[in-house]
Amino acid sequence: MFDVVILANGQSIRFGENKLLAKINEELLILKTIKCFFDLEGLQQIIVVGNEQINKQLQKFELPNLVFTVGGPTRSLSVARGLEMVTAPNVLIHDGARPFASKKLITDVYKNLKAFDVVVPIQKVVNCLKKIVNVEISTVNRDEYLTTQTPQGFRTKIIKEAFVNVDANWNDDCQAIENKGYKIKTVCGESENIKITYADDLKNL
Repeated sequence: MFDVVILANGQSIRFGENKLLAKINEELLILKTIKCFFDLEGLQQIIVVGNEQINKQLQKFELPNLVFTVGGPTRSLSVARGLEMVTAPNVLIHDGARPFASKKLITDVYKNLKAFDVVVPIQKVVNCLKKIVNVEISTVNRDEYLTTQTPQGFRTKIIKEAFVNVDANWNDDCQAIENKGYKIKTVCGESENIKITYADDLKNL
């Protein structure tokens, strides 16, 4: 069994308005994200961590197994509030602005939690990668770097313990348990599983 925590509390500063209430094919972006998890075997509940505006909009729909909580001032603190409501032995944490995660990817993450403590979708860096230090620019070996996606999967006990002392500067949830001896599995992410960041991202869909 697993719960899902969907983060929907961001300010969307780079987008210009609340991007989660933007529409994709006449459907709210956040609603499309939630539906990625519908009808999955083993799903217990979907926990939306959102602001008052998001939660009020979603409560207009009759969505199964959906519960709400209010997020915190940072992503990490919002995750912590979502984790407080998790009761299943496993949890997937997902960005509300990733509405195209496939059921295949989600299932891959969840099923690997049977053998691993943490499961993270990753992709190789395909562009040339540069580093700038004190205005000096240099090329780095892109083969030494990866990008991560969500959903990221965790044994609930492990991730809850990691978030007892929340670091507001964590870049993703896996960072909370890195270098602590847990069994981390990486799975192939998907090029379609983009995170909507700018208004132009919707124009290219």
